[in-house]
Amino acid sequence: MTRLRGGIATVALVSILGLWVTACSSPPEPSPTYTSVVGKTLLEARPLLPNSLKIYDLSIPILGEVGELGGYNGGKPEGLWMVVAQCPAIDAGAVAVIPTESYTGAVRAKAESGEYNSMLLECQ
Repeated sequence: MTRLRGGIATVALVSILGLWVTACSSPPEPSPTYTSVVGKTLLEARPLLPNSLKIYDLSIPILGEVGELGGYNGGKPEGLWMVVAQCPAIDAGAVAVIPTESYTGAVRAKAESGEYNSMLLECQ
């Protein structure tokens, strides 16, 4: 009986150590990657972008007006802003937004083709 208890204790100890070693040696989760955040709301895009992100409001150059949301100043809900431009390199850390309701038709087509990307200073 003592031998059985010793065997069970050994198996339990080996199992616990195995779990501990596995947990400690697991590789870290990879950072999120993306090919484009254009067409995503700023809320959806934020986790995919660097923390030191610069956000430009292109409402006036693209739409000719600020609109009823006013300009993007970081205080408006991020779900109300659509990304219309980004630099190809994530390290550039800049995107441009317009109000989500204005992301239609020709604006959408130009954004998705990358036409507005050159408006970001970081992309030049």
